[in-house]
Amino acid sequence: MASSRNSRAASALSIFSIFLHLSAAQLSTRTQWLPDNYPLPHLGNGYLSTPLFGERMQVQDLFTRADRPVRVGLPSTMAVRVDRHQDIAGSSVNYTFNPEAGFFETVVTVQQRYWVRQRFYAHVRIPELFVMELEAEVLGKLSANEEISIPLWRKGCYDNLANECIFTANDMTFTHTVLSTGGLAPWTKKVSVAEGNVTGNPDSSNRTSSNIAIMWDQAPPSITLNRNTISAKGVFLTSISRNITAARKAYDEGHEQFASGVLYSRHRDFWGLRYNEGRIQFQAAPGSTGHKLQNAVFSSLYTVLSAIPSHPYFLEDFLGVGPVVDDDNEADLASAGRVRWEQEIYVLPSLLLLQPAAAELMIKNRVDQWVEALENAPAASSGNFSYRGGKYPYETVTGEELWEVHDRSQDMDFLRAVHVSGDVAFALQEYIKAVPPSEWIDKDAMMRTASRIAEFYLHLVQRLDGEQEGKSGIKQLVVGINRFLTATTAPDPIDPRFYVQFHTFTHAVASVALRLPESISRLGFSGGGVNLDVAELQRLADNIYFPRDLLTSGHLTSSTPEHTEQSCEPDVLLAYFPLRHKAFDTEDQAQFCSMVEADLIDHAPKKGSCDIKSTYVPIRRSVYELAKRRNCPLSGLSQPVPDMLSVVQGDFHIIPEYQWTSPGETLPTDRPFRTSLAGHGAFLQGVLNGYAGIQLDNNRLLIDPIIPEGTEAWSIHALNYQGFIVNLRFSREEILITVTRENQHATLYIEPGSADYTGGNDTSWRVKVGGHITVKRSRIYLVAVAADSFHWSQLPWLFQSTSLPAAKYMPEVGNGHIATMVNSSWVHMNGLYNGEGPKSSRARIPSLVAFTVRTNHTLPAQLVNRTYELNVREGIFTTTTRLRNPSLVITHEIFAHRDNDRLLAAHVSFTRPKDALSHRDSREQDPVEIFFDKFPDESQLRSEDIVFQPTRQISIGGNQPESLFKEADGRTVIPELKGMAPSPINMIWRSTISNFVLAAGQEVSREIHVYISSRPSETRAAAQKFRGKSSEFIKNAHIAKWGSYWDNGRIDVDATENFELAQGLYGSLYFLLASLPNQQDQGNRFIGLSPGGLARGPANSDYSGHIFWDTETWMYPPILNLHPEQARLLLEARTLTLDAAKANAILYGYKGAKFAWESAYTGTETSPWPPSGEYEIHITGDIAFAVRQYLYVIDDKMKAIREMRLEEMAVEMAIFWQSRSACSNGTTVTCSIINVMPPDEYHFPVSNSIYTNYVAKLSLELPAYVFKITNNSHPDLNLWLTTAQRLAMPKSVMDGKEFHLEFDGYTPGVWHPRSNVNVPEIKQGDVILLGYPLDMDMSPELRKNDLDIYRKVTDVEGPAMTWGMFSVGYLELGNLVEADTLFERNYENIVQPFGVWSEVRDGAGALNFLTGMGGFLQAVINGYGGIRIREDHLALHPQRLPKTSRWSLVGYKHLGHQFNMTFDFFHNTMTIHIVSKTSIAPHLVLEVDSGQIYDLPQAGYVLTVRTEKSMLREYQITDEFTNPGPDTSTSTPPPATSGSPVNPSITPGLPTVTGSAPPATTPSSSPALLTNSPLVMLWLIFLTCWFSFNRS
Repeated sequence: MASSRNSRAASALSIFSIFLHLSAAQLSTRTQWLPDNYPLPHLGNGYLSTPLFGERMQVQDLFTRADRPVRVGLPSTMAVRVDRHQDIAGSSVNYTFNPEAGFFETVVTVQQRYWVRQRFYAHVRIPELFVMELEAEVLGKLSANEEISIPLWRKGCYDNLANECIFTANDMTFTHTVLSTGGLAPWTKKVSVAEGNVTGNPDSSNRTSSNIAIMWDQAPPSITLNRNTISAKGVFLTSISRNITAARKAYDEGHEQFASGVLYSRHRDFWGLRYNEGRIQFQAAPGSTGHKLQNAVFSSLYTVLSAIPSHPYFLEDFLGVGPVVDDDNEADLASAGRVRWEQEIYVLPSLLLLQPAAAELMIKNRVDQWVEALENAPAASSGNFSYRGGKYPYETVTGEELWEVHDRSQDMDFLRAVHVSGDVAFALQEYIKAVPPSEWIDKDAMMRTASRIAEFYLHLVQRLDGEQEGKSGIKQLVVGINRFLTATTAPDPIDPRFYVQFHTFTHAVASVALRLPESISRLGFSGGGVNLDVAELQRLADNIYFPRDLLTSGHLTSSTPEHTEQSCEPDVLLAYFPLRHKAFDTEDQAQFCSMVEADLIDHAPKKGSCDIKSTYVPIRRSVYELAKRRNCPLSGLSQPVPDMLSVVQGDFHIIPEYQWTSPGETLPTDRPFRTSLAGHGAFLQGVLNGYAGIQLDNNRLLIDPIIPEGTEAWSIHALNYQGFIVNLRFSREEILITVTRENQHATLYIEPGSADYTGGNDTSWRVKVGGHITVKRSRIYLVAVAADSFHWSQLPWLFQSTSLPAAKYMPEVGNGHIATMVNSSWVHMNGLYNGEGPKSSRARIPSLVAFTVRTNHTLPAQLVNRTYELNVREGIFTTTTRLRNPSLVITHEIFAHRDNDRLLAAHVSFTRPKDALSHRDSREQDPVEIFFDKFPDESQLRSEDIVFQPTRQISIGGNQPESLFKEADGRTVIPELKGMAPSPINMIWRSTISNFVLAAGQEVSREIHVYISSRPSETRAAAQKFRGKSSEFIKNAHIAKWGSYWDNGRIDVDATENFELAQGLYGSLYFLLASLPNQQDQGNRFIGLSPGGLARGPANSDYSGHIFWDTETWMYPPILNLHPEQARLLLEARTLTLDAAKANAILYGYKGAKFAWESAYTGTETSPWPPSGEYEIHITGDIAFAVRQYLYVIDDKMKAIREMRLEEMAVEMAIFWQSRSACSNGTTVTCSIINVMPPDEYHFPVSNSIYTNYVAKLSLELPAYVFKITNNSHPDLNLWLTTAQRLAMPKSVMDGKEFHLEFDGYTPGVWHPRSNVNVPEIKQGDVILLGYPLDMDMSPELRKNDLDIYRKVTDVEGPAMTWGMFSVGYLELGNLVEADTLFERNYENIVQPFGVWSEVRDGAGALNFLTGMGGFLQAVINGYGGIRIREDHLALHPQRLPKTSRWSLVGYKHLGHQFNMTFDFFHNTMTIHIVSKTSIAPHLVLEVDSGQIYDLPQAGYVLTVRTEKSMLREYQITDEFTNPGPDTSTSTPPPATSGSPVNPSITPGLPTVTGSAPPATTPSSSPALLTNSPLVMLWLIFLTCWFSFNRS
């Protein structure tokens, strides 16, 4: 299989090489005479430019008119033609445009008497030169005196009475000199010079020219051939520069090169080099649609590149490009050569990946203008308009704001075109995505520019709904002026006097600009000269408002009704391409298809008072192709979306500025034809984005190609991405990828987006320089990873590295029954401890899977690479080694089987590629010796903690080879309690591990399966289950079981937005689940979670594997709703040690049940530090709180209470707290709990620890709640409730602020005598836990005071989980800045590359710290999700996670329901999908803060509402539903219904809802709207009627 795959790829590569290097040029030809005003290409080299046969020529830096600069149009010396013979019978013509060589050629043949060839080009190696070559030859013979006169039709500078080339131009004065007659060309009569001065120069910085010198060969009226000169070839040069010396130098150099025959070839070859730097090529038959597409692509690339200099001398003076080619002061056009927003939106994106050097010139030009942008803001302010920050102008030459000189009081100009700064920000964003930081232009200037632009929009942002700046609960944002006006000028040129509100395109680029500083700072760069809160900018960007149609789900151009009367620029569609704004994307297929179809319909070109721009078709077609890729039916499109070729005009494939024609119409003659630079750029974008499906993401490049009609295959040659150069060839079946240049500081990976490549199931694979790989044509990603970084695939569940960390930071594989750290010599089993009392620790079981593999080929040069990968979705750790000479791939996998949890497995495969046999290197034929090292002695297993019997051979299920196993029994050395029997262990294994020789072309696998349990019967049953099964079958069963966990409970974050967060969530949940079993094991009961997990804890390290309060307070809450069955196991671990807890209470002199601070197997106290065992009694309250939360969540409460002894447990814990409390006598009775250790373990023994007292209060109240369910009671119930109410909750006042005291006599920040450390700090979260998780009722002021005061005195080196709880507290108060800052401190405790957590930041303390992971997950679920589990409801208050726009809780369980909840902060919506519900689950509803109640009737139902505080609760008979619901006269649950589609066009602040239930039903025609505001309702009714009227 490998051989055929590689030979096929080699064949494809050969074809690809031929395809890319065909010598035939890409030609556009015409054999008919040109009519007037026919679409013709222009000639340019980035310095000079002229339309072919045009009457003016332009110099890129020659401007005039100080008030509003315009480019000067010089009379053209190139307006000379030989093709005016159409009236002569027997004459023929052939026109050729060769963009790949940069020339236009005319060949005329007259009556078989002579032919004449004329070739034009603007020389790219000598940029000051225009060149016109003439060649003529007589056909046949001439008589002695016969002459042929070939007329030259001349215009431009020749269009005057003198019939000679004379320079005159508006805004300039010239002097002329005739230098000589004759010249190198045989027909040249005069060599002339003109020197000119600009009468008005706008630029004091001298970036534009005020002087010009032209030296040229005058063209005669005709050329003559005779018998002596039957053929001749000559050249007419025009040299233009700032002074006569430079002009003469270029002129002389041109004639010298022509005389030596290299003038044209050097120009041609340089153009060839430019095309080799990046081009697109289609394989199609001549005359086919694909062939026309090919010519249009080459024409577009030429048009764009010819406007950008390539000669080093002219790079510094580059001023940017305007929207139209050859635009000047004679053209009477608005742009007149000035740079506008089209540069960043249309031109730059088309070049960034193909011609990055050209794109960088535009970036540099804008970055260099940041000072002018700062000056533009105050300069443009007037009246109600006020700006600050970096305002880039609508039109400019050197960065200054330019405007029409109208009445400024009426603001009739483009001052309010505030989108241009965002356009520049978008260009910068794309640049940093495409170019590696090591190759960036001035990094400080880029950050400065980004910061100033962000400051500009920060000043423009205003809040809707009357919310004041700084107030929490932002719903939506809108770009406006001065925070009270919302008028901006739109790109769509309806009328410069007409301003629009809430303009979609402006809002889209504004959100890009607000995110840009964070994107740059994420790559390690800071500064900018302005102090900006990056997190605040992100929040503003996430909440930018986009107006939507009331009748469809499409977007409005703006909220100004008149703005829908016509559509001449693709404003809204630009948000799809090139902006790719996330507000215009959603994973919901139906919602996306509805939205994009509406936008394609509503934003089709509509001509009004403006002409439709040619940019429209390519952009709209790109959006159409995107929709088709998403399998959108688009059945509502009444007319097909035009193909991109429909905008291309003429045989030379030129794109005009405007779409003047429709099918069947003729070209207009009343207006000059102008080539659109923006149109050609949009066309190239249409090919790259629409056909190739290319999108730049933050960390990767998406490629999703289609094969356009009329083509067999096509390619992108020399695509530049992150310093790599890649060739891509797309055929109908495959993509061939070839890397031709590598970035020495990074590695390029190709990652499948939907299907794996044609040779295996790898999730990523590397492409080397000069190498190639063939993949199935589908969605793929290119990922460039810095050489020293990890996680190159950028999949959040893959932890990858090319090196291993220190052994203590290695990850584990586990299943809750057994676990081991990768490469560790030891395995641990749940409940297996060795040692008495406090000396107990996890017993070390010898590992049979920690072996290593080596070969007899050990030279460093033979190692290609070695990679390590932890796949947490599959629970597998893989080491992959690639060798060469001879070629060999070794894949070594280890996993603890998730389904058959007694099994620990290691699989190793060895593959020698068959295609390597054809290599000339003889070493490919050599055998390879394979060795397995570090494998223990199987005959006698040894451990300091376990005494093993000698290993014996056994048979399970028969005598076949697969039935033969080895078995060893053992017992721990020292039991946990005196008189207790040592704990047993039984191991059974089957192995094929042994040294062997691997022949060339062989594929061999080896494996070992080790089954571990406490009882031989269980171990043998586990081995029997997989007896005779293949390794692949065993691994797939393991992967499937892990898949069921992830499918039914996880947190999803878009990794392209915040990879660190997405991976942290996957890693944290994996490590928790890896220490949790599938179910309760009667033979080996689950004993709970230790802070270091199941894989750690031997020999008194990592807390010896003991169980603490960490289980209930930190690890249990995130598991409770995502995996409640596993949460039950954690509670059962306590109920099964209830008798031990009763014994502990007696031991310490109390009643009831006192759970041990540290426990191992028996539940007795095992703490090696006596004070904690005696004083840290809050653990009993923590367990009581966990019981309460569990009963709040599950549907069958009675069953759980009965099966788990929860009533008895609640009573015994209340008895303990009653016996531990002391109540005073007197009129005011207060109860105290003295001599305790709070969570702050720095202080003990203290009295009235408020945390301890509050969990005691909740524990004393727990029996009353349980009795409500069971209808039981207890004689002391009232006593417990009375004590609970009387327990002291100490408070104090500091600086006038009331706060909770940690304990009696404590003063924050002051050393206390009961402190056991010599510092005034507290160890960890203590008082702040009252608000969450304990949910104590307190005022926001009191909560804030607690957070502020204790944050200052908490040890910064304390345990990891603390900062997540501070973050939760600040989220409650709406302080997202503080919350985000504290939340992100969690990352300091994650040790890469495998996401192992440390107890203390920077890798210190216990490892792998599940406690910190639990706090991290709670900060997400209960902090940013705002979830609170209460007796009668589930509270929700979702907020945006840092650096994300949406996130989801998948498989969230509550009261027998399983939900998927998605919080989308781009659209400000919350979606609740009922995945399933049990038969006894209650009927739930969603009640939102604004008062609406939404029905949640049945499984499959989907509800989408505006994001706001809300609660899930049980249905009440008095409920009146906003969406269709039950008959309120009965309590019967309602039938499934379908609500209306969400409609983001509704005025912000108004709720809206969608609902759906299978089978899908047609949504209603308008959304269900609820509001208490009559004015808003009237406004909505008016808009609805207005849109209906205008649509009709």
